[in-house]
Amino acid sequence: MKRIENSEPVQKLEHSLKKFAHTKEINNIKKIDAKFAKSPLGKKMIKEWTDVGKVLEENLKETDNGVHFDNEAMDELSEELDDVADTYETFGKSRWAKAYEKGWNAALKTPEAGQVKKSAKEFKTSPQG
Repeated sequence: MKRIENSEPVQKLEHSLKKFAHTKEINNIKKIDAKFAKSPLGKKMIKEWTDVGKVLEENLKETDNGVHFDNEAMDELSEELDDVADTYETFGKSRWAKAYEKGWNAALKTPEAGQVKKSAKEFKTSPQG
């Protein structure tokens, strides 16, 4: 990373991403995020993901060979992930899914999004990529 961080393809991609991140369409998505996080469904989703994180934090151990997750905790993790999946199923049928879809469709049609796509393609085909 250090060898390529100041190269032209990396700089162009970074610049494009920063411009895209500051569009009014992305700002709109941030507003949707904030409202969703305060909604009952948003709070439930945050809680379910927090529960997954707690199971991982309590049972994932670093070893000399990498990481280890106790088999005994697999059922608990599976249950928590099922809860997350159920929440996403509810989300998919909610007004929030429609709001996000509309927001992202608008954001991905901006000139800035097109520039990100172009810069990403140039980066991918560059020696740095």
